[in-house]
Amino acid sequence: SVLAPEISILTLNTPFFFEQKSYLPLGKIRYSYGRGFWEEWWVKDTHNNEYWLSIDEGDLTLQKKIEVTYPDSLFTRLRIGLVTSDEWIVTELDTAKCEGFVGSLPKKITIGSTYQYAHLGGKDAKLRTLELVEGKLEAYEGKWISPFDIGKVL
Repeated sequence: SVLAPEISILTLNTPFFFEQKSYLPLGKIRYSYGRGFWEEWWVKDTHNNEYWLSIDEGDLTLQKKIEVTYPDSLFTRLRIGLVTSDEWIVTELDTAKCEGFVGSLPKKITIGSTYQYAHLGGKDAKLRTLELVEGKLEAYEGKWISPFDIGKVL
């Protein structure tokens, strides 16, 4: 697919540093939602661990897929401000629509596909993202990061 160019601190296949680790952006997906769009970059570190770096209106998060014990039916009960039993607070609920993608990705993506998502805030600037994709719950956890902490590999 072809994405309209957007200014970004990341470039496909160009390594960057964060917290003394090197990461390589391999692919990017652009999603739209009610207020605009955001981009998710699929990146790997030098040990081949996979992460998603999301950029939304200048806010960055670096997250890794995790296993959670939440039931798939959780989305029917989520509300903004709800505190989960494991002390995460729901800060955003919406639906994402894939607008396009470039590069390599770890999963099949279809332009126009949608999924529900929830952002949950935790202690120490942690963020958990829950996604309901084809009836299955996927979870990612990480933290908010400053764009000024991203460095280019020389």
